[in-house]
Amino acid sequence: MAQRLTYRKRHSYATKSNQTRVLKTPGGRLIYQTAKKRASGPKC
Repeated sequence: MAQRLTYRKRHSYATKSNQTRVLKTPGGRLIYQTAKKRASGPKC
């Protein structure tokens, strides 16, 4: 069975501002790493 993951911050909904990626630690556990929003390029 797949390992369950919980968010590390208080915000618990899968919104645009709460995007995560799954990482495997050296100890073999899976954790969430919070991803930052991608910046849009400069407009001229």
